[in-house]
Amino acid sequence: MQKAKATHALGSEIRVEYVSASQYKVKLSIYRDCNGVNLPSTQTINWTGSCGSGSSNAIRVLKSDVTNVCASQTSACNRGGGAYGIEKHNYETTLSFPPGCMDVNLYWELCCRNRAITSFDGNANQMYNEVFIKDPSQVNYSPEFIFGPSAFFPLINKPIINFQCSDQDGDSLVYRLVSPQGQSGNTVSYYPGYSVSAPLGAGITVSLDPIDGLMALSQTNSPEVGVVAVEIDEYRNGIKIGSIRRDMNLRLINQVLNLSEVSPLIGDGGLLSADTVLLLGEPFHADVYVTRINR
Repeated sequence: MQKAKATHALGSEIRVEYVSASQYKVKLSIYRDCNGVNLPSTQTINWTGSCGSGSSNAIRVLKSDVTNVCASQTSACNRGGGAYGIEKHNYETTLSFPPGCMDVNLYWELCCRNRAITSFDGNANQMYNEVFIKDPSQVNYSPEFIFGPSAFFPLINKPIINFQCSDQDGDSLVYRLVSPQGQSGNTVSYYPGYSVSAPLGAGITVSLDPIDGLMALSQTNSPEVGVVAVEIDEYRNGIKIGSIRRDMNLRLINQVLNLSEVSPLIGDGGLLSADTVLLLGEPFHADVYVTRINR
């Protein structure tokens, strides 16, 4: 098994898309800290199942700067000179499985995680991610994250992180916190005071809604760099048919929060009241205006 080697990996996710019977396109996304080393143009995707095992080289098809910065700031990517920067690398390959193969687990790993992690030894732990396919002969498209990962947070009261996914097949989705994984899929060893339910330390409560994928953090008082792994299980007719996960650094930083003021909803007929009635199947339009209070 070939292993990719790098440092400053911030996060990853893998999803699959049905191509034909027992053939799937695999899409790997890696999020890189632009203050670290570059990533290679290929990544190895390995798989195991009831029929055996195999691997395939995924080719990078896109590289983009996904740093969320204000207009007056710059990203650290592409020598931009900013303090922070996140680069997304998209890799793709197509895998074919023998007829009758079941319970397929696709996985990828990279050495090493970001050295700034405070919850466990990031330099000693590889980043590992996986996707599960119950029956490769079945038409299925993995859930797709609606929003990109949020890696940087100012020290604020109760931030909300969105892990919501859409599912092309209309399958039922269940969200749950799981342990990040290291070499060969082994769970990481947390420092004292940190755990799956307390990835940012004992003083910060983390709760994930299993239905809508929204994760809430309690008051964040001190800078931390933790890792959160969220697994999304797919159910069809009550049977689990697949799963994906997002593994991502969360960095709490000392930064002034730019507060915003949100206007009431304004519809076609003017300001909407609390008892506005919407008709099923009828188009609806409303405007929301956001004004920054402090700059």
